Amino acid sequence: MTARFVPTLFPGGRIVLRQGGVDVGAVFPPCGNNQHRHPWVWRLWVSGKTTTLEGRAKTEDAARAAILAAWHDTLAAMALQSIPDPNSKGQSDD
Repeated sequence: MTARFVPTLFPGGRIVLRQGGVDVGAVFPPCGNNQHRHPWVWRLWVSGKTTTLEGRAKTEDAARAAILAAWHDTLAAMALQSIPDPNSKGQSDD
């Protein structure tokens, strides 16, 4: 199974990162009158806990790359790996 981004249900909503059937994190778009240098926020969680990793990025692509890197680091620390799904259509993290 591979990590993939799930299309948001709401315009401008969070972009969920899913591994198999488990949501493991999300990228949050800028909201309100956000003047932060890095308006995109990403958060990685395991087992529904948000006490793991989070960060900020300038763009959606940078936030997606950062959360994927953090997820791969987490998998490596657990001695696991993401396996590409041959049926995935452009949602792969490879």
